[in-house]
Amino acid sequence: MESPMSKGVRRVVLVNTVLRKTEQQLSDSSKLLQEILKSAADAKGEWYLPLTASQVQSIRAALDRNSDRLDEALLSNAFAWIRKCSEDGFDTMVALIQKVLQLYAAKQLQAPEAVGVDADVNKVVYAEEVEWAGLIRHLAESGSITEPAFMEALQKRMESTVLGLQSGSYAQRVQAEYLKEVEARARSVFKELAQSGKPSS
Repeated sequence: MESPMSKGVRRVVLVNTVLRKTEQQLSDSSKLLQEILKSAADAKGEWYLPLTASQVQSIRAALDRNSDRLDEALLSNAFAWIRKCSEDGFDTMVALIQKVLQLYAAKQLQAPEAVGVDADVNKVVYAEEVEWAGLIRHLAESGSITEPAFMEALQKRMESTVLGLQSGSYAQRVQAEYLKEVEARARSVFKELAQSGKPSS
């Protein structure tokens, strides 16, 4: 029969094992975040914003290579780095990590085998933020999308994201905020189109 003390020792050992595993995950994720950031650095290991198209593609490629490692530990590290860099006044690094989070969200939010307006939502979501307005305007003016259909499809993407991810998780937070930004930009574009008399519905 085990004594209370031996049980206590086992519990402590178990807790320490879990803590070591968690610390290792954070350490591994920190290295991964560094790897992703370095993929966009120049030959001197420096970054200049805005990133070039090739630098953005390098980050996308790094995210694709590590698809199975884009977890909560990585996102937790990213937010911790943002807080630290913000406190230390490293605004460029803050913007760079935020860019990585945007590209992460764009990757995760792609709906497989999407057709019709869902495929158009995919195009907008995967595009860079600076391209959103022009792309939405082009799709609307070409008749590929209407405001009601696009906003409905975007709302469904939001619902599936919120319901499909752990409540309160970093993944849910990052992806939901990204979709809200897309939604706000879309509403602005459709409003401009309506004011100019061009079709959007």
